[in-house]
Amino acid sequence: QRKQVCTPGLGVQLLTAGTAACIADLFTFPLDTTKVRLQVQGEGGACALQGKGVAGTLFHIAKHEGPAALYSGIVPGLQRQMAFSAIRIGAYESVKNSTWRCPGLLEDWR
Repeated sequence: QRKQVCTPGLGVQLLTAGTAACIADLFTFPLDTTKVRLQVQGEGGACALQGKGVAGTLFHIAKHEGPAALYSGIVPGLQRQMAFSAIRIGAYESVKNSTWRCPGLLEDWR
């Protein structure tokens, strides 16, 4: 008896890929905010954070501007993650399956 494998549809794949990317972005967004602050500082911006490094800058922002400042701009970031990741990760299976159905297409790549 052959076991039947049921794969989710493209819509489910796109939604789960985008949601996973957004959840990951919620955890990494404060580091991205800190990175941008350090980059601006290096371009001649605010000198108050000079020499503090990543952790020092992160705590400085949270202490002086509040923890919500670490998530400033999160909505456009989540929209970008949802769109890019859903397309990139979610469509992977469909593209892979359609590519393997074309004989000779990938023979030159091996």
